[in-house]
Formats: sequence, structure tokens, C-alpha cells
Amino acid sequence: MPAGLGTEAAGVVSKVGSGVEHIRVGDRVVYAQSTLGAYSSVHNVPADKVAILPDAISFEQAAASFLKGLTVFYLLRKTIK
Repeated sequence: MPAGLGTEAAGVVSKVGSGVEHIRVGDRVVYAQSTLGAYSSVHNVPADKVAILPDAISFEQAAASFLKGLTVFYLLRKTIK
């Protein structure tokens, strides 16, 4: 039974859909909370789930920490109003 694994990863953009303006081919990006398949070599990710990755952060660091940062951001927004 084929299945995709992983929901957060980092990589380089190889294609961009029409109407996407904040991401370009060749950009280093990180994403989380997308459909399963982050362990594959190519993954189609919605543009609203992608963030540009600064050169100072490795792909490994970004993939391992991005969702954790989003979780903290969410908790702060929900608890501090």
C-alpha cells in the first residue's frame, strides 16, 4: 500500500504555479502542515504553506524546527490576548 510520509521539509523550488508571486524557482524554502510526502524527492506544496529560507539556516535545521516554531507562535496567539 503506497503512502507518503512526513509533513515538514526544506528544499529548493523547481516549479511555481500561476498566480504565485512571493516564491520563485531556485528559492530555498521550508514548509510544514502540508500533505504527506515530505520524505519524497519532489513534493507539490501549496504556496501558502511555504516560507523563504535564509541562507544562514541549513535545510536540516529548518526541517527539524519549523513546525515547532509555528506551534509556539500559535500557542502565544491563543493564550495572550
